[in-house]
Amino acid sequence: MNTMKRALIISGGGSKGAFSVGVIKDFVQIYHLNFDILVGTSTGALITPLAAMGMIDKLEELYTTVNNDQIIKKYNLGQRDIDGRDSIFSFEPLKNLISQIYDDTFFKDLTTSGKELYITTVCLQTQELVVFTTAKNPAASRYFKVEKLVNADQFQAQCWHRPASRCLCLL
Repeated sequence: MNTMKRALIISGGGSKGAFSVGVIKDFVQIYHLNFDILVGTSTGALITPLAAMGMIDKLEELYTTVNNDQIIKKYNLGQRDIDGRDSIFSFEPLKNLISQIYDDTFFKDLTTSGKELYITTVCLQTQELVVFTTAKNPAASRYFKVEKLVNADQFQAQCWHRPASRCLCLL
């Protein structure tokens, strides 16, 4: 019995994710590779769930058609003061896009797929590395915290903040 597993690891880099999507597309469509374990950081954390589910066309669409206005909203300094905003940028468009794709149905399918997904985040306040996973029995580590990833709300929260611990995280 062959117990070897194949892993796909995708790093961050924002728009560099488009290159990763192209590589994944070739792995799947040309080389017919199937991955058992998928690990993602930053934009890789947004790519790996879709790759795990074989949604290569959706990945290609997202990374070739979405523009900056669909990811970030920019305000001028005056508008920031009027609205009482802390920043001249808002990632609300990206948040909405993520919530449309990574819904509860998607996560139910992902968690029953047999694929192991690992999403890495860093708490900006404590600098603690936190790994979220769909693995059934994730190994503990003394170097980072491991938490089970169980639903879409939890995944979406990693893109913005972790309210339970009041820790702002960076994918």
